[in-house]
Amino acid sequence: MNLKPIFLSSNIFKKAFLEQYSHSDLLFSEISITLIVAFLLSSLILVLYKHTYQSVSYQKYFAISIPLATLITTTVLIAVSTNIVLSFGMVGALSIVRFRTALKNPLDSIFMYWSIGVGITCGAGLLSLSVVSTLIIGIILYTFYHFELLDDPYVLIISTTNQNEIDNLINYVKKIDKKSKLRNQTLTSSLSDLTFELRVKENKFSEVAKMQSKFDVEQVILLTSAGDFITE
Repeated sequence: MNLKPIFLSSNIFKKAFLEQYSHSDLLFSEISITLIVAFLLSSLILVLYKHTYQSVSYQKYFAISIPLATLITTTVLIAVSTNIVLSFGMVGALSIVRFRTALKNPLDSIFMYWSIGVGITCGAGLLSLSVVSTLIIGIILYTFYHFELLDDPYVLIISTTNQNEIDNLINYVKKIDKKSKLRNQTLTSSLSDLTFELRVKENKFSEVAKMQSKFDVEQVILLTSAGDFITE
């Protein structure tokens, strides 16, 4: 059986395929519009991150990396989409890269994934999809945060040397937040610690602070779920 014609036709097909897709020139205006849209959308993501971040402090360098990640991803996708040979090489190159930076807050990971997703859709030329999805996600995120649909619980720790005050303290916390829960109670011969989980508005913080003057307690500590002090 003569395999030479089959081999030659296979090579011709591969050559024609590579020649067809190896070079697809983009106009400078198209590249500029794509990068501008990617930058504007990533700037919107950056603004939302600045107003909704849940870390202990505002991470400036992480915030800067959001638009940079979008623009870099867009550039890579543009390069890959114009040259199929380059796309195979890019996949091999990126497969050996290891990103080991740990993000402690899951929401930070979502913001980074969001920025990369915008870069992918913009680089693929799906500008309408990128704009619409970014606006919808942004509205949902702003709604959840602004209207406090998903409140983080606070942790209230009360220390007292008078065990007779425990019932009064529990009733007082119930008045501040009817849905409060006593999560831990540690009793010793000299000190009693009560740990509550509660959800309160900022205007209720003053009532928490008054506990030390109203009751026989040694210390009252109100913490956020991230461990930040609200009152002590």
